[in-house]
Amino acid sequence: MRMEEIRPFVRQALVGTLNKTNMQDVYVRIKSVDCRLFYILSGVGSMTIAGVRYHIAPGTVILFRAGTEYIWEIEKVRYYAVNFDYTHAFAHIRETFHPVHSAAFHVSQVIECPFFTDTPSLNAPIVLQDAPVQERMLNQITTEYCVRGAYTDMLLSALLTSVIISVVQMAADEKRPKEHANAALVRRIIDFINTRYDSNTSNESIAEHFHFNSAYLNRIFKAYTGSTMHEFLISRRIVSAMEMLRSQKNSVGDVAYRCGFQSLHHFTKSFKARVGMTPSAYRQRVV
Repeated sequence: MRMEEIRPFVRQALVGTLNKTNMQDVYVRIKSVDCRLFYILSGVGSMTIAGVRYHIAPGTVILFRAGTEYIWEIEKVRYYAVNFDYTHAFAHIRETFHPVHSAAFHVSQVIECPFFTDTPSLNAPIVLQDAPVQERMLNQITTEYCVRGAYTDMLLSALLTSVIISVVQMAADEKRPKEHANAALVRRIIDFINTRYDSNTSNESIAEHFHFNSAYLNRIFKAYTGSTMHEFLISRRIVSAMEMLRSQKNSVGDVAYRCGFQSLHHFTKSFKARVGMTPSAYRQRVV
């Protein structure tokens, strides 16, 4: 199977909690009949997957195929979990499946387990640390799964495809030679900004998160993107503001606040510099 052929079927998407005191699957070898994707929201510990032990913490993404053995080694964690197939071949099987103890598991129980010829990383477990972009997308997946609106399966498939592509790209970045490390770092900074643009994000907070000097990070970022981190952040906020001005009835001041601007004056000045008109004039033109 090739990566371009995937059309994931989301069988279940939820926010879950594992607690050592009341969950029998903690510290027990288990397997699943369909594929699994986890994103850790809170809690720390470790997870042994296919015999390899990984540290897990908030921001950790875990992706593996059906039939993979894993063990939760934690006190308590909260996470997003997605049960899925890589295709819609078995979309008629909508029953959700709990993990099975390894001793009772048989390979015939696996629903689907394709072998990827062009993306070998998907043939083995992928564990990524500090992948903040996934949280927002997985929140959207779990919300859409619960709401079950029109075209839900199609939307869930598209969203999960995007997540899988992002995970594969990040995994590839981690394995590239050292000279490609800066490109991987810039991608992570962009992901960080895209998920935190609406808060009090700054060059200093970005640098603190990634444990680098602010000027050093800014220099690398501009070399790869052509803009400074601050310019990219403001542009991301403006794009979000334009969307809100088109589709919502919030006041201009509320839009400014929701998009991360600390003052209406700064918002208006930044908006006009990039769009060519004030937020109010833009709303009147597009609504």
